Amino acid sequence: MSSASVALSVVARTRHPVVLVPGRAPIPNGGIVLGLDLSHPCDEVLDHAFSRAHRLGVPLRVVHSPHTQRGPGSDAALTAPAMAPGAVDARTARDLTQVIEQWRHAYPGLRVTGKIRPGHPARRLVEASHTAGLLVMGRRNRESQLGPHTGGVTRAVLHHCRTPVAVIPHG
Repeated sequence: MSSASVALSVVARTRHPVVLVPGRAPIPNGGIVLGLDLSHPCDEVLDHAFSRAHRLGVPLRVVHSPHTQRGPGSDAALTAPAMAPGAVDARTARDLTQVIEQWRHAYPGLRVTGKIRPGHPARRLVEASHTAGLLVMGRRNRESQLGPHTGGVTRAVLHHCRTPVAVIPHG
C-alpha cells in the first residue's frame, strides 16, 4: 500500500481534522487558502480556517470554484460540467461576500479576501495553494457500500497539491 493510499484511507475514516504535509517541495508561507463550497458552507471548516489564520496572524484567502463546462483537452479527473468558463453570477458573488462578512466579525483585524474562480474546484484549489502555507478544505462524512471514502475533489487535491492540506470532516 502506497503512502498516498494510506493518507486517503485515514482522511476517509477520521472524524477529526487531518493535516497532510507532502515532502515534495518547500512550503511557502503565503497565508491560508480556504476552499469553500457555497452550496454547503460548513461552520467547522470555516472556523478552522479563520481561527488558524487569526492565531498565526496571516491573511486568509477564501476560494469558491463553481464547476465550468468540460473543454477539449481538459483533464477529466479535474473537470466537470456546470457553468460556462468565466461566468460568475451576482448571486454567487453576494453569497461569498455574505459568508466572509459573517465570519470576519468574529475575527476582527484578520485580512480576508474572497475569490470566485470558475473551473473544477480541485484544479482551482491546487492553483490557489501554490503561494499558501496551508490549504483548508472540508470533507463530508459519508459512507458507500464499500465503506468510508473521500470525494473526487479531495482525492485530486491530495494527489496534486504541494502545500500542506488540512482536511476537516463535517456532517
